[in-house]
Amino acid sequence: MDTPPPLHIAMFPWFAMGHLTPYLHFSNKLAKRGHKISFFIPKKTQTKLQHLNLNPNLITFVPINVPHVDGLPHDAETSSDVPFSLVPLIATAMDQTEKQIELLLKELKPQIVFFDFQYWLPNLTQKLGIKSLQYWISSPFTISYSWNGPRQCHGKGLTVDDLKNHLQGTLIHILNFINMNFSFFLQQGNLCSEVAYIYTIVYI
Repeated sequence: MDTPPPLHIAMFPWFAMGHLTPYLHFSNKLAKRGHKISFFIPKKTQTKLQHLNLNPNLITFVPINVPHVDGLPHDAETSSDVPFSLVPLIATAMDQTEKQIELLLKELKPQIVFFDFQYWLPNLTQKLGIKSLQYWISSPFTISYSWNGPRQCHGKGLTVDDLKNHLQGTLIHILNFINMNFSFFLQQGNLCSEVAYIYTIVYI
């Protein structure tokens, strides 16, 4: 059987070192198999991860200009650059890179994009004829209970009332006091503690 040709894959992780780093480790694994990687990364953050790129002949860092958002320090690019209370503004800035990402995808023409929290990416890649695959490094509780890509793609957010009810497709039942505690994270930008857990959803 013939070996399938290598793929060109774009990586677009959430702008946090705890996501950028494992995405780069994953990129190294894929590059060992001969795949070409275009790794989207905030421009000034690139130097912090350069030493972890073990396959520079196949992994190319693609610098992203992080737009300034009112309330963010002017040099802030990732969640590690700001206090916890300002992390939602990093998410806002990342959302404002959508047009930039679209232009890069049109230029680079990858076959697949691995992404993290960017709910708008599947609609964008579908328009461009590119497959997208959600690759999460997060808590299984967060994934199974608080996130629903199709809902977010249609502009519907998760509410506290949703948390009080059993969500379709989940097997998790949480006591009300836990629900109310978790509602704090909703107000802070749907954040939760990270653990080494992988979850993937393919958008075709």
